[in-house]
Amino acid sequence: TYQVVVMSDNEDVVVDMDQVLDIVNQKDTADAVIVDARSAGRFVGTAPEPRPGLRGGHMPGALNVPFTDLLDADDKTKFRPMDEVRDIFIKAGIS
Repeated sequence: TYQVVVMSDNEDVVVDMDQVLDIVNQKDTADAVIVDARSAGRFVGTAPEPRPGLRGGHMPGALNVPFTDLLDADDKTKFRPMDEVRDIFIKAGIS
């Protein structure tokens, strides 16, 4: 089973496990996408999963945008400029 944690003050963006499974099962016809922000190695299952008992890899159809790719190279406490962040998501197949 997958663990889904969504943190937001906006209830419109919070989804439950049934909604996530609907997105996975709809594959290319879904009107939403699951973005996995873990490292590429954890996403493909080649890097060890640090949480005991969880299997490696990703949900079917999920796309990978490692969180660290969104951070400024010179200051990891800041995000890259918005145009660079947009390009990262587009390159990952999210538009």
